Amino acid sequence: MIYTLILSIFLIFSICLFLINNYILLLVFLLLNVLLIILLKINFLKFIKFILKNLLFVLFIFICNIIFIDLNAAIMTTAKLFLLINLTYTISNILTPNNISEALYYMFYPLKIFKINVKNISLIISIALTFIPILMDEAKNIKNALLIKGFSFNFKNVITKPHIFLITYINGIFDRTDELERTLIMKAYE
Repeated sequence: MIYTLILSIFLIFSICLFLINNYILLLVFLLLNVLLIILLKINFLKFIKFILKNLLFVLFIFICNIIFIDLNAAIMTTAKLFLLINLTYTISNILTPNNISEALYYMFYPLKIFKINVKNISLIISIALTFIPILMDEAKNIKNALLIKGFSFNFKNVITKPHIFLITYINGIFDRTDELERTLIMKAYE
């Protein structure tokens, strides 16, 4: 039940974050996020690495907003996105996929009134969240294997020969999906 509360607070925080347009409230959200990181004793070096990995994406969003809107909207949107990425990292360190599945089960429980199988919905979302890191690992493994074979990942090769990477990647995804399906069948899921 505590996981449901944590996930609910995260969802409310995320919605509120994109509804506010005040820099002072954004600063309050930032301070709450920093306080949460300190209280949960999250590894600071891993946190910095995570921020640096996502910094390029945040800068891309910032530049797009400057080009298409204006500087104020770019700063506001970038700050909100940055805070949301930070909070997502914090929540991912608190909750495991099983905790998220349990929380979603209780959050979707009122849908049982409409004869909806809440357990299956929470399982599907949990599998999807668990599958994302698997897909990233698969892409890294394929990239490393192709680099060892002498394939260079420059713009020309990626555009002219995408099948070299994509066919292997898609085959890997299907193999992982088959493994997951067999595992779920063995555990007697429908």
